Amino acid sequence: MPADSPRPRLYLDVDGVINIDTNPRNDDLRTVQVIHVMQNKREQSYTVLYSPAILEELDKIIHEFKVELVWLTTWLRDGLILKLVDEIDLLRGGRLLPIPLGRLSGGMPQQWKLNALFNDERNQPAPFAWIDDEYQHFTGKARETIGVECLVLRPYGREGLTVSDLTKVRAFLKTLQTN
Repeated sequence: MPADSPRPRLYLDVDGVINIDTNPRNDDLRTVQVIHVMQNKREQSYTVLYSPAILEELDKIIHEFKVELVWLTTWLRDGLILKLVDEIDLLRGGRLLPIPLGRLSGGMPQQWKLNALFNDERNQPAPFAWIDDEYQHFTGKARETIGVECLVLRPYGREGLTVSDLTKVRAFLKTLQTN
């Protein structure tokens, strides 16, 4: 990657990627509680099931390739992602993309993550990897719309991010260095 090229980005979701949806019999998984105190002083607790080994390797990749981590998740509400990062003590320093306000009827506008990613890339295009369990492969659309190299991974939520996914991210970032 030429010196004047923008740093590659990693847009990262939490649920179904970092937070695994189920507990397969895997001794390598850990749980952590993230406590959220709401405005009315009521507490809500979220249990996160994750693989420390996978997140440590992802953290190494981010530092090795000088990737800009960008959080693209509903965990941005009320600073939950910052609390999660403190609890797992990995993936620090990521930039937070704003999420839209819920509609009056509740819920988020459809495809808000895709729109947020495209807006972010339009403002300052850079090659990126996007890891989210909810979206289909938008790689072709991203290349057409933004004109940058990208990798879009959709982990199976019950497994979350895998060694195979990390291998793909690493290979993608290596190709950027040689171009």
